[in-house]
Amino acid sequence: MDEEDTTRRRVLAAGGIASVFGLSGCLRLSQAESTGTATSDDSATTSADESTTDRATRTTEASTDTETESETTEDDGEATYPPGVSDDGVTEALVLEHRQRTTGQSRTVETEYMGFNRRTTKLDGSGRMRVESSRGPETYVEDRQLYQRLTLGGQAVYAYHDELRFDFRPTVLSGTDLLEALVRGGAFAPVGEQTRDGETLFILEADEMANASALEESRTVSRYFRQSEFPLSSFSGSALATEDGVVSEMEAFLQGDGDGGTFAVNTSDVGETTVTTPSWKDAAKREAATFDASLSADGSYIELVQTGGQAIGAETDVRFQIDAFDRADYFNGRYQGSTSEGATFYLYKTGETTDFGSPKLGVSKNSKPSTSPAGTWSSDSGVNVRVETLELADIPEVA
Repeated sequence: MDEEDTTRRRVLAAGGIASVFGLSGCLRLSQAESTGTATSDDSATTSADESTTDRATRTTEASTDTETESETTEDDGEATYPPGVSDDGVTEALVLEHRQRTTGQSRTVETEYMGFNRRTTKLDGSGRMRVESSRGPETYVEDRQLYQRLTLGGQAVYAYHDELRFDFRPTVLSGTDLLEALVRGGAFAPVGEQTRDGETLFILEADEMANASALEESRTVSRYFRQSEFPLSSFSGSALATEDGVVSEMEAFLQGDGDGGTFAVNTSDVGETTVTTPSWKDAAKREAATFDASLSADGSYIELVQTGGQAIGAETDVRFQIDAFDRADYFNGRYQGSTSEGATFYLYKTGETTDFGSPKLGVSKNSKPSTSPAGTWSSDSGVNVRVETLELADIPEVA
């Protein structure tokens, strides 16, 4: 091994592989939802349609380690590779082992998507999860029910769903969906070892793409890229894995045709994480606004009615995003104002496009607009309602 390569590996160890979370000395990034085969993640809460894996992330101590505290060596044959890791590379067997070792265990998982959507999830191993996000509401999951709270203009706005949305399925929150996509997509291989707190960690690195399709077909990854940015052009990443197969840290940078960004997952405090029930849980279920939608007699409007729950924006107008979809088209709309029980929103096609090129949705509250709609809606149309980053309603098909 030449002197430059030896120095590079020792820097990895001394720096703890630098964190993109800005919290601790985790992964060194070189500058990335999958339809995977892993099938069980906290099995008490995971169903068959959630078999895509999501990555798990670990937070470590601040990156002030010295070489005497964290030491990297060349592979010497004394430590045993975990399943899925060999001198020939890294396979999905590592993800399966990670899931087996962490499923049913409490743990803390940090994830980052495209360098900006950061979340910290605490799982208790029985299906209860508590989520904090840099860009979203406080979230609590119990018995596959979703409770959320977002503070807007001093008002606590609640949401409750009796089914889990994609972002809050166990395989997503546990990080294994993302983990599998990155392992399948990147050409990872072991490059050395690191000792931390007496534990041997294998350093895995990838400098090129192994399977672009695995990333582009993964909803966890592809949703952060526009379709026109495919195929992905480059992949580089780093990871740490224990001898028993827990991937404590993984981080990768993916580049598309235009945008690029960091995807990362850290898993820590396995068996030592506590999940508390939020004091606002009952209020979320009781106060959450509810909506229903139906077609007008002539099909020109979708009539969206708030059927119950709290008034939102009564003191300070808030920004609602109301989207409607009709077969292949997805219409984006905005409404700045307030809503309360009994409010009716008339949704209509404007014939215009948004700044992003999507069909523009017209929204009129409590009365039909003076302008004529540019088209009619089909009976299989649907509606999604959000206030800021909080999803209030997802109606897949109007009545």
